[in-house]
Amino acid sequence: MYEKYVKLRDERGVSDYKVFKETGITKSTFSDWKSGRSKPKIDKLVILADYFGVPVTVFIERGGYEVEQSKSSLQSADGGIKGCGNINS
Repeated sequence: MYEKYVKLRDERGVSDYKVFKETGITKSTFSDWKSGRSKPKIDKLVILADYFGVPVTVFIERGGYEVEQSKSSLQSADGGIKGCGNINS
């Protein structure tokens, strides 16, 4: 994931500092992703995707890559499903 971020950052000609400042994602968070200490939560991937104007799937690698989901993103996804009503046929 981090490599994809670097590629987009370099293609767009923006600095890490500008990305940190404009997305609100901290330098230490990026450092943790780069070193492998943590994996990005889905809400952070959405912020980055919006910032770079790409689909969030750009950051999700094939082959079993798992992202950590924040509790709030899981709750909002669950709420969206409940709001669909009964889907029985």
